Amino acid sequence: MARASMLSWRMPDFRKVRAFELAEELSDVVHELVPQIPPRRAPGLKAQLCRAVSSIPANIAEGAAQETQAGYARFLRIALGSANETSVHCRRAAAVSGSSAPAFLRCKQSAHLVAAMLNNLIARVQADAAREEDRRRSARGKGKPRYQG
Repeated sequence: MARASMLSWRMPDFRKVRAFELAEELSDVVHELVPQIPPRRAPGLKAQLCRAVSSIPANIAEGAAQETQAGYARFLRIALGSANETSVHCRRAAAVSGSSAPAFLRCKQSAHLVAAMLNNLIARVQADAAREEDRRRSARGKGKPRYQG
């Protein structure tokens, strides 16, 4: 990677990313609810749900420490996958947990919200990276712009 491109990327403070804040809140709520999942009705669901929901804020934080926007976007996509996985597991938890079902369905909706926020953030990071690449190319006088937005 060229030194100029590394200097133009400024690492975000992941604690100020709203998707990170919501993902942490979701993780806290899910970890409180997980003991209510009956293990016989859904073996392994507790552990899988905890891993998936914990992975969302962890990947946002890890991505913010990457040296490039492409690296950041990669970790955001991993967090997005974990948010989608959390949503699926919350739906399953709602189906097997009886009286806790409404709480798990609210968590499922929160996971959808986090996923939507991550989709928007990924699009912004990718657009910023494309604009930066266009600036570098035009400064060198090479190639057509890639970003048209």
